[in-house]
Amino acid sequence: MKPLFYAFLISACLASSAPFLRADDGRIESAVEFRAYCAADFLLERPAGLCLTVTGIVAFVAALPFSALGGNVAETAHKFVVRPFRYTFVRPLGHFED
Repeated sequence: MKPLFYAFLISACLASSAPFLRADDGRIESAVEFRAYCAADFLLERPAGLCLTVTGIVAFVAALPFSALGGNVAETAHKFVVRPFRYTFVRPLGHFED
């Protein structure tokens, strides 16, 4: 059980580090910097995004009865499932914009 907790803790820390990996104005200055962004994205952000996507699916299923009663199933699905999925699988490598 402890390795799973540590994996979740590391994933949460890595996922929260995305805003700090960007340049000051969001522009990439050189090819070396772009390669570093790509490496950080591939090694850190994509696995963390996959964990967040799976966690979002579980949270969506748990919240589904309440969102159905509130009439906002589509909004809940977009927030918990679609956004993490797009961030992980659709976004270009090395670009951290949402």
